[in-house]
Amino acid sequence: MGFEVMTQNQNVFTIFEEARRLYLQERFEEAREQMAVYRQSVDYDSFPKQDKRSQKSVHSSVIIVSFNAGTALVQCLESVFKQTDTGFEVILIDNGGNEAVSQQLADFPMLWVSSPINLLPSEGRNVGGHFARGDRLIFLDDDATMDSEYVSNAREAMENHDFLAIRGRILPSVNPPKAQPPLHYDLGVYPLPTVLITEGNMVIQKQEFVSVGGFDPLLFGHEGVELTSRCLQKFPNRGIYYWPKLVINHDFVSAEKLEAKKARQTLAKKYIKVVSPLAGFLSEEYLIWYSLRPEGSAVEPVSSKNDKAATEGVSIIVRAGEDIRPVKKFLGSFVRYNTHKPVEILIPAAHPQEALSVIKPFIPRVLIRLLPPEIMSSQAPISKIAKTARYEQVMFLNEQAVFEGDVLPGLLEHLSSSQLGYIASNTENDQLKIQDYSFHKLIKGLFFLSHKQFITDPKKVEKLPANIVVYDLLRHFSYTQKFIAQEVENASSKRQKNQKNEAKEASSQITGVETKYPIHTKNSKTKNDFFHSKSLTINENTEYMNLINNSKKTGRPPVREKIIAGMATIPSRLNTLPQVLECLKPQFDHIYVYLNGHQKVPECVRQDNVSYAWSKNHGDLAAAGKFFFLPEVKDGYYFSVDDDFLYPENYSYKMVTTLKKYKDAIPVCVHGSIFGEPLKWYFERTAVYSSLHGLQHDRFITLLGTGTFAFHTNSLNLDFDDFYPTPMCDLQVSAKARKNCLPIISLARESNWLQQIESDPNKDAGLDYWNKMLIDDNGRTVVAQKYDWSFSCYQKTVLDLMNKIYPEISDRELSEHLFDFEFIKAVELGKIPKDWNPELSFLFYKRKYQFLSRQLKILSHIKSQSSTPDLKKLFSNRKKILVPVKTDNLDELKKKTREISEQIKKLEETLGKISR
Repeated sequence: MGFEVMTQNQNVFTIFEEARRLYLQERFEEAREQMAVYRQSVDYDSFPKQDKRSQKSVHSSVIIVSFNAGTALVQCLESVFKQTDTGFEVILIDNGGNEAVSQQLADFPMLWVSSPINLLPSEGRNVGGHFARGDRLIFLDDDATMDSEYVSNAREAMENHDFLAIRGRILPSVNPPKAQPPLHYDLGVYPLPTVLITEGNMVIQKQEFVSVGGFDPLLFGHEGVELTSRCLQKFPNRGIYYWPKLVINHDFVSAEKLEAKKARQTLAKKYIKVVSPLAGFLSEEYLIWYSLRPEGSAVEPVSSKNDKAATEGVSIIVRAGEDIRPVKKFLGSFVRYNTHKPVEILIPAAHPQEALSVIKPFIPRVLIRLLPPEIMSSQAPISKIAKTARYEQVMFLNEQAVFEGDVLPGLLEHLSSSQLGYIASNTENDQLKIQDYSFHKLIKGLFFLSHKQFITDPKKVEKLPANIVVYDLLRHFSYTQKFIAQEVENASSKRQKNQKNEAKEASSQITGVETKYPIHTKNSKTKNDFFHSKSLTINENTEYMNLINNSKKTGRPPVREKIIAGMATIPSRLNTLPQVLECLKPQFDHIYVYLNGHQKVPECVRQDNVSYAWSKNHGDLAAAGKFFFLPEVKDGYYFSVDDDFLYPENYSYKMVTTLKKYKDAIPVCVHGSIFGEPLKWYFERTAVYSSLHGLQHDRFITLLGTGTFAFHTNSLNLDFDDFYPTPMCDLQVSAKARKNCLPIISLARESNWLQQIESDPNKDAGLDYWNKMLIDDNGRTVVAQKYDWSFSCYQKTVLDLMNKIYPEISDRELSEHLFDFEFIKAVELGKIPKDWNPELSFLFYKRKYQFLSRQLKILSHIKSQSSTPDLKKLFSNRKKILVPVKTDNLDELKKKTREISEQIKKLEETLGKISR
C-alpha cells in the first residue's frame, strides 16, 4: 500500500495501554502520570502512512479517526470530497478494523495514517492535528456524511467572527431516525454559545488547539467538554459557538451499544470532576440546559421554556426594526455606565448572523438575547413581548436610546414608587439621551405605557410558549469565569474539603511526622497536567537564569512579553503623580492612569508611553481604576501601582525576575500579609510584610497589596468585572488567587526598597482611607470569611505548585534562590510555620483584642444611649479603633482577650433581656 515503515519503539504504546488500564480502574492521577510519559515519548512522525495529498496550500484540514467502520467510512470520505470549497485536505487516522475496505481507501487523495494500536478517538485526533497543514481543524466522525457546503460555511464563520471553535448541527441520516437522537445533536437554526460536546462535528483553530494540549488522550466520552474548559481558561475572549450551518448526517448509537456508551460517559464524568471542576460544571449545566429545550420538530427555532416566575432584575427590551445597527450605540453607552445587576437586554434578530456581529463586542459585559422578529415587531402587543422577559422589572426603549450616566438605579426607584409595570420610551424623533432620571419630562416619556395591553405585574403572565426565546447568552462561556465563578467554586468544594482534611493531617504538631506530599526528593512523582513544565530544577529555567545573570538589572527587563502598569489616582496626589511616573516610565512598555475625580487632565499623563482614562467618561472607579486597563495586555505582565510610592529603578526587573522564578504561575507583590484563622475581622493578621520593610526570603502570603502587585495574565485570568460591585481590590485579587488555587508571593527585598513619597495629610485627623475602612470595612469581613485562608489549605496549594515547576529542586537551591524555605521545610516536618500560626502570633491577638474592644465600645453605647451609635463619631481617629495594647507579652494579651470576650458576652445577655 505504499506505507512508510515505523521504527519507533513499541514500548511507548505499552505505556499508553497501561494509562488506559489505570483510567478504567479509576486510578486517575496515576493514569495521568503514565499518559504524560507517553505523550513525551511518542513520535507521531514514525507512524506508518501513505500521503497522496495535493501540495497546494489549504485553509482547513478535515480529520477523521476511524475504527472498524468499513463501508460507512468510505461513504463518509465520498461526502467530504464532494465539498463546494476545495481548499482543504483530508487526514485519516486509521485505528484498525478497516482492512476490508483498504483498497478503496488507498484511492482517496489524502494522508492515511495507520496507528500501531487503537489509540481511541481523542488521541487519534491529536495525531491528525500534528500532521495538519491547515489553519483550522475540522473533526468528523467516521460514520457521518458532510453537507456539501460544510467546509465553505466553516471557513466563512471562522474568518468573519474570529471564533476559537464552533460545533455543528447533527441530523439523522434517514427519516424517521434509526434511533432517537439526544437533544444536543440539533439546537435549531440560530447560533448560540455552547461547549464542544459534538467532537465528531466541530471546527477549531489549529494553533490554539495545539497550545492547550489537544484532547486529553485518556477520555473516551466528554472529551470535548474538557477541551472546552481549557480553551476558555487560556483564551477567555474567544467565542465557542453552535453554528447551525455546519450540517452532518449521523445516527445516534444503536440500542445494543448504548449501555457501553453510557458507561464510558459515566466514567469520564468521574475523571473530569477530579481533574477539572470547571469542565465538570460545564457538562452538568449543559445537560440541564438541553433538558429545558422543547420537544417537537428539530427544524423549529431553538426555544427556552420558562416555567419559573420572574425573578429580581431588569429586562430591557429594545424595539428595533430589521436593521439593528443603531442599537450598537445604546449597548456601548449601557456597558460603559451601568452598575446595576442583574440585567438582560432583548433585541430583535431578523438576521441572526448579522445581529451577532453587532452584539458580539458587548457579550462579555451584559446578557443579551436575540428574539425572532415576529415576537418583537411593532405590531406585537407589549404583553406578548413582556412574556419573553425573565425579570420582574421590564424597561422598553427604542433603538435610538443611549445612556449618558448610571441612571438605571434611579429609574428603578421611580418604577417602584410609581407602582408601574413597565418603563418605556415614547420618543419617535430625535435620539433619546437618558441623562438624569429625576428630569420630570423625561420621566414621563420613559414611563409611557401602552394603552392596549397594560400589565402591572409580569409575575402573573402565563407560562411562555415554547417557541419564543431562540438565542440565550446567559451562559456565554467565552467569559466563563464571570458568569460561573461561584458555581465552579461550589463544584470543587468537595475536592477542596478533602484536600483540606489531608493537609490538616500533614500539619500535625507531632514531631517527626513526614508530609505525604514530597517537594524535592529525587524519587518524588509529580502530578502531570497540561500546565506541567519540563524544568526539573531551577537551573533549567533558562528565562529566570538569564535575568539573574544579566549584568544590568534596571529598567525594563529583557523579556519577550509586553509589560504594562495600571494606576488609579486622585486630585490630592497631583503633587506626587509626576514623580511616580518618572520613576516608572523607563521600566514599562506603557503606563495607564485612571483619573478619579479630576476636573482636568494633568499634563504629566500626556506623554509618549502614558495613556489615561477619565472618571468624567467612565465614572469614579476608586482603586479599581488600576485594573480598568486589563484588556490592554494579553499573554503578558500587568502591574498595578500606586501614586504615592517612589518605585526603585529595578522595580519592574526584580518583580518580573521573581515571576519568572515561579514560571509566571502565581502573583507576586511587595506588601503582603497572612490572615488569621478562624477569621472574625478583616484586619486580623498573623503577619504583615510591609512594603517599606525588607525580607530575606520570599514569603507565601494570603493577602496582597495591589499598589505593589504584578502577575502574568495567563495565570490569574483577572478581569475588571472581578471588582464589581464594590471595589475592595486587595481582597478581590487575593480571593481570585484563592479560587484558582494559586499561592501568592511577597518577594525578597532589602529594607526601604520602596519608599512612600509622603503620607496622607488627612491621616492624623482620622479622615484617610485606612481609618474609614477600619470604621466600616464595607463588607470585607463577610467576603473574606467565604474562603479558607488556613495554612492547612495553603500547604497543599504550595506543594502542588513546587512539584509542578521544580519537582527535583534541592534544599541548597531553595535557599540560594530565596524561596520561602521556612514554609517548605515546616510542611515537610508536619509543622505550621510561626508566621502562619495564630497561637504564636502577637499581632493576631493584638488585632483580636482591638476588634473586641471595638465591639465592647459599640455595645456599651447602645446600652447607655439606647440607640445605634454613629461610628464616625464614636471612632473619630485611628487610636480609638486600634486601641493601644499595653503589653508585649503574648500570654498576658491572650488573657486580656479572654476577659474582654467575657465582658461582651455579659453585655450581650443584658441587652437581650432589655430588648425582651
